[in-house]
Amino acid sequence: MTITMAMVNNVTNEVENIISVENDDLVIDGSSLVSVGDLFCQAGMFFNAIDKIFYYDKDFKKSPTYNDDGTYATS
Repeated sequence: MTITMAMVNNVTNEVENIISVENDDLVIDGSSLVSVGDLFCQAGMFFNAIDKIFYYDKDFKKSPTYNDDGTYATS
């Protein structure tokens, strides 16, 4: 089964790339691989390890997953 993973820089939390892997045991020096699942994610976004959400900004304020009032964004 193919898994979509975000390659997240360990220092900046910035998503450097989105990759597809066959299993989740791949190791890349200086990066963490985070399963994207059904969340919206693209290179240049930032990953918050506390809430496991991807954000447009490094301050974790703007997310495609949640609205400004904290409610879940639906399509």
